[in-house]
Formats: sequence, structure tokens, C-alpha cells
Amino acid sequence: MNEKLFELLKTKASPLGFNSDELKTVAEALSKSLNQDGEPQSEDVLNGLVEMAMPALEASQKVANRVVTKKQKELDELKQSIVNP
Repeated sequence: MNEKLFELLKTKASPLGFNSDELKTVAEALSKSLNQDGEPQSEDVLNGLVEMAMPALEASQKVANRVVTKKQKELDELKQSIVNP
């Protein structure tokens, strides 16, 4: 995994609610698209990869939020049915 790529992802994607393990997984996947000849990658290349990944990460966050909201609503309805049968 490219450590610099991971750090850039942490900066950009942590506010979306992703933890370090999840971001490491993304960094590992993105690292596979980097030049593997041992040459260090430029900051521009790494930033570009992060920017390309952001829409997918944002979409993932929206899906997670939707699922959590739905489950919370179901739980609230269940609680309400118990309190007011």
C-alpha cells in the first residue's frame, strides 16, 4: 500500500465516516493502479487517484446513511408499537 495515498485518503474521506481500516482497503486497491517500477509517484498522480475515488466513497456513505435511517425508523416504529399497542 502506498502510505502517502493512504494519508491523502484519510484527509479527504475521513469526514465521510470511513475508518482507517476501510481507507487502507481503498488505498490498497488504488495502489494497484500505480506504476509498480519502484519509482515514487508524484503528488499530482496521488491526488488524482483520490479525487477519482471520492465519488464512489461519497455514494457508499449515502447508501450507508440510507440503510441506517431506514433501520432507525423501523426501530422507532417497533418501540412505538410496544408503548402504544
